[in-house]
Amino acid sequence: MGTFYGAYQPNPSTRYFAKMCHIIFIWGMPNFWIEDLSLSRVFTTVYSYFSRSVSVVLYSFVILEWAAFFTQPSLSEKQSSDRLLFTFSHPLLFSYTIVMTHNQEKIRDLLFRLTVSLKNDYNDDEIENHMIKKAKLYCIGCLGMCSMAMIMYGFDGAMQYMKTGASFTTVITAWPDVNDLRPIPHMFRIATFIVWWIFMIRVFSAFLLVISLNVCLSHQYINLCSYFATLNAIFEDFKLTQNEMDDKYEEGFKIGIKQHAETIWCTRRNQEVCSAIFVGQILVNVQVLVLLLSQMVDSEKTLGTLLSAATTAVSLLVSTGFFMWNAGDVTVEASKLATAIYCSGWENCSRRCAVRVRKLLVLAMMQAQKPVIIRGLGVIEISYQSYLSIVKSSYSVFSVLY
Repeated sequence: MGTFYGAYQPNPSTRYFAKMCHIIFIWGMPNFWIEDLSLSRVFTTVYSYFSRSVSVVLYSFVILEWAAFFTQPSLSEKQSSDRLLFTFSHPLLFSYTIVMTHNQEKIRDLLFRLTVSLKNDYNDDEIENHMIKKAKLYCIGCLGMCSMAMIMYGFDGAMQYMKTGASFTTVITAWPDVNDLRPIPHMFRIATFIVWWIFMIRVFSAFLLVISLNVCLSHQYINLCSYFATLNAIFEDFKLTQNEMDDKYEEGFKIGIKQHAETIWCTRRNQEVCSAIFVGQILVNVQVLVLLLSQMVDSEKTLGTLLSAATTAVSLLVSTGFFMWNAGDVTVEASKLATAIYCSGWENCSRRCAVRVRKLLVLAMMQAQKPVIIRGLGVIEISYQSYLSIVKSSYSVFSVLY
């Protein structure tokens, strides 16, 4: 199994991301991991060609949705709202996969730094295990909520078919007409529902990667704070002379500065990779919430309609929250680093070492006190506060329009 960065020592983080990259490769994305996947070369080659063929089908799916504006004149209020909702949100959602594929090498480099390079000097096992648990919880929660929303759309379509004899309609495409009840159109609608699942599975892959990257990055700042806290223990080792403790502390402090610089690089690279996706998710959030609220006002209030609208709204708020909360955690955890550096035990140094360390301390704290803020396209701040503002703005837009 070839690696792109040379040999490395496996750890829980590398194992987690290796498994995740296996999953999203099977789901149709390229290999983002820092080495070849543990799959046969023949399978990988054939599956890559198959995945490209599926991509053509998915592009066609989006085109058929847009074409429905010209071929589907007799839609109900809900169907018309769904058509508008999907045709504007699906291109944005699918762009996530395009952005991640375009940044494949950048993501590999970022993963190597976060899971291997930064772990070589220091790695707190407890923090790492907490990071993996949190990433798994958020990923499973996001997948569960989004999948439930799609299931509810299928449930609503099935209920309409069984109760009223209407067609099984979930996603509005150019063909067939929603009132066409012949067998072949029915089969096409079922096939379209399956293609929609494949489409969203690709989007879920991008969700998993973005969430995991930001959880890992926020915990890297926690790990860095833990590292500076351990430097205090150097002066508790009474087997060493004062000069030996001074030298050991100074060397350790320099390693911490190096780790901080590399962590800042990872933050910038993460923003490069995820920036467009953050903005896309914000746009999808506002647009879909406004359309769902209008749908609740104008459409017939059946059980299926209410369930599909409610689960879609919740899944959207949760997925956007997982994106923005974790990016906000990066800002929160980075803000604690200056205090951790100050409390690392520099005051225990003596003589000339104290002078050198104080100079390093001032420079390190100046850098650590600079706010670390992840921005979408370099403009929109991604944080807890901006998440609340976006949710409020969605309702404000709805209030103005309706």
